[in-house]
Amino acid sequence: MGSTVKQKLKSLRRLLCHLRTGRVVVLVEGKRDVHALRGLQFCEGDILQVSNRRPDDVARLLSGTTKTVVILTDNDKSGEKLAKRYEEELSANNIAVDTQTRKTIRWIFGVRTMEELPNAYADFVATAVMDQLQVGWQPAEAPYTDYAAGMLRR
Repeated sequence: MGSTVKQKLKSLRRLLCHLRTGRVVVLVEGKRDVHALRGLQFCEGDILQVSNRRPDDVARLLSGTTKTVVILTDNDKSGEKLAKRYEEELSANNIAVDTQTRKTIRWIFGVRTMEELPNAYADFVATAVMDQLQVGWQPAEAPYTDYAAGMLRR
């Protein structure tokens, strides 16, 4: 297996563990982003759609939280600006912010938007499984969800 695929699988395991702890609140832009993350079962915690909310309103809503806020805006110019605005506002209100997860998702899957994640995830898992099967890897070790397993059965 290529070292890049191994690195991405390792990063995916860490990412899923982080998002599934229940100790995070995830911010996304729109409804389709929420559905993509829920459908993949990536997050155990709250997912907040922020498309029509001001950063200061979200900061007030999350005031006093002990959870880390994971910003998963799209990987385009407007998503980058939005992520920066939320990061600044939340940090100014002493709320822990994670922007690395967004970058990791882009590196692993190459997606521009979070709504592309289900297809990109299924493609990545299928590629990794095929790659692993050639070297005697056991499928039980895969970090895939029920969604990806269903995609592989098609």
